[in-house]
Amino acid sequence: MLNIFQSARIKLTLWYLLIIATISGVFSVVIYQGIVREIEQGYYRVEARFIDEQLVITPRQDLHTQIIAQNISTTKQRVQILLLYANGVILIVSGAIAYYLAGQTLEPIAHAMSEQKRFIEDASHELKTPLTALKTAVEVALRDHTLTKKEVTNVLEDNLLAVNTLQVLTEDMLHLSRYNQKQIDKSSVPLDKIILKIIKTFTPLAKKKRISVKKELVPVIITARSSDMEKLFSAIVENALAYTSEGGTIDIYMKKKRSIAEVDITDTGIGISKNDLPHIFDRFYRADQARSKKDHTGYGLGLPIAKQIITQYDGSVEIKSKENVGTLVRITLPREEE
Repeated sequence: MLNIFQSARIKLTLWYLLIIATISGVFSVVIYQGIVREIEQGYYRVEARFIDEQLVITPRQDLHTQIIAQNISTTKQRVQILLLYANGVILIVSGAIAYYLAGQTLEPIAHAMSEQKRFIEDASHELKTPLTALKTAVEVALRDHTLTKKEVTNVLEDNLLAVNTLQVLTEDMLHLSRYNQKQIDKSSVPLDKIILKIIKTFTPLAKKKRISVKKELVPVIITARSSDMEKLFSAIVENALAYTSEGGTIDIYMKKKRSIAEVDITDTGIGISKNDLPHIFDRFYRADQARSKKDHTGYGLGLPIAKQIITQYDGSVEIKSKENVGTLVRITLPREEE
């Protein structure tokens, strides 16, 4: 049974063929009429010459004229056959090309629908886990009539934590949805100051893990939305802190290159395996699953959001990593001319 995209591809191919057949048919009729007109006019000119010159038409000449008339009729048939053959070849070749082009036209739509389906499935799965835990905790608390005030408070605190987790997840999903939109209100923002703000935000966490954060920034102005840049670099820095062990180092280095700003964020963390590296921008994907659950409670949406922001602003991101050595994230963004 054909799926919706195969069916649409065939329908689109048939529409292409109908348009091509119509155009080809019209041109064939015009070409046929033009050729026949030229042949008949040539024949009529010969007859007219005999009449104008008052030539006596001998039986032999009359037979010759009849042969010419028969040749004209045969030529018409041959032209018709050739045009039909040419149209058949055009339709066959066009059909193959149309089928290919229809596939190319529908491929982005099919990919987007597939991504949307996978996103909904993954989101449903991720939402189900904390909701199930929340429901179970409430049901147990309701059935246990011997709970003390302190125990009830603990249950409520756990529930609040689960609700906060769900809130973060839904906000991240809304961010992903928003960054698919093309229209964004942009303004001139100082990228170096935004990064400095992010560093200050995560300084308490860095101190708690005894991670040294070093920076070397230069004044850079880009056309963007401040909240987007904060979200972008928060995701990268937070990820670096999450996967860098105590006593590690994170270096943030910025430089200007022609019309772009380049930001390198290097950590001495656990690194990313070769198998995980191609998937780190996939939604809900968490590298090194066992360690992620222990050390990092995110839902794997931070880096996909960062990637979408970078793409939205015509930037690029490059990641180099070696296990048990560290990771380098290089982000380039267009900057304003000075």
